[in-house]
Amino acid sequence: MALSLNPKELKNSLRKKDFPASTRYALSQIEMICSANFGRPQSLHNTDLASELIAEFVFYEIDRRGMRNHEKPTHIHQLRLLTIFCDFFSVPTIDEASKNAVFMLLFTSTNQERAKLLVKLVSLAMHVGNSQVLRATGVQMQQLSCTSQYSLQLAQAVVSDFIILLPDAASKLKDMPKISPLFTANFLTAITEMYFNTESTDLKPPPKILLEVITQWVENYNNVCTAALSENLQPALPTGAIPMPAITPYAGLIKWCVLSPLYETDPEVNRLYSTLHLCLLNSLFKHDWNQNEGNLISVQALTAIIHLINQKQCNEEQKEKSIVKLAQIISVALFAKSIYGNMQELGIQLNTLAWNRLVQIIFKEHHLDQAIHPC
Repeated sequence: MALSLNPKELKNSLRKKDFPASTRYALSQIEMICSANFGRPQSLHNTDLASELIAEFVFYEIDRRGMRNHEKPTHIHQLRLLTIFCDFFSVPTIDEASKNAVFMLLFTSTNQERAKLLVKLVSLAMHVGNSQVLRATGVQMQQLSCTSQYSLQLAQAVVSDFIILLPDAASKLKDMPKISPLFTANFLTAITEMYFNTESTDLKPPPKILLEVITQWVENYNNVCTAALSENLQPALPTGAIPMPAITPYAGLIKWCVLSPLYETDPEVNRLYSTLHLCLLNSLFKHDWNQNEGNLISVQALTAIIHLINQKQCNEEQKEKSIVKLAQIISVALFAKSIYGNMQELGIQLNTLAWNRLVQIIFKEHHLDQAIHPC
């Protein structure tokens, strides 16, 4: 569908309208601009026009002369804008790619003020179960990488500003994997990077309420960890965009469970980790490795966990529990053909752990001893 007005006429028409009518109309015109490119790469001219409309008539960042607007929107204005976004993305469409193109233009990876508003939008969408907003967010996270600064900052803010503050969060968010599988999977992957972070000197564990929410997701929805792998994002992307590969949350969740005996002393929290650990084992055991090519857990991620176990100063019982959990995961993952990477390196690193019977069984059953000492 083509624009009925030229860019100058369109802007003049929008300037005659007041908020929120101007914003609603601007979004519809921006979607038309994105739809006009269906079947061919987005033109720079159209992208620039859409970006100008967004800056002036959606976020009111600039005035009609293109000058910076330093007046901050009120909380009421922001709430109404969030409602407009929810309504806009909830309208059924046969062209998901255009809606996602609009979302990507709205919430670019370089605008911090918009990023703050996105946190509020995602929190609202999770609270009311707006699957369309969540899916668009999930697509954006995957395209920019779930472990990018953009995705990590979004996940961190949603956790600290919404999930932790939400009364009875585990109950109210229990159906997120059903409402939006792609968002939940990519959100999970981002969250796992935030805690027990190997790049930080402080291996901070996740808050208990967050652990409850995630454990419930993995327990009730066995395929939540692989949901992003089963998605074909190509139809959801603007023409010319290349779908980025999915990253599963397995490595991060495994790290949480394996390190928990070394850092956690609360019995109730440890029970949650044990439940999550069993759910991960079950999920890996049922994984359809033929469909998803088995690229779930990298040897590199497992060796990083082994290094953390070896570095931690603690009693033998704690370390034994940690090694057993790791060995159980590796055993099931090898059976399910879900580990990829240098198996010789995995064998070498496992050999650095304190002696453990299950680890020795893994060496024999999967011939890791031959990988270390080839004939």
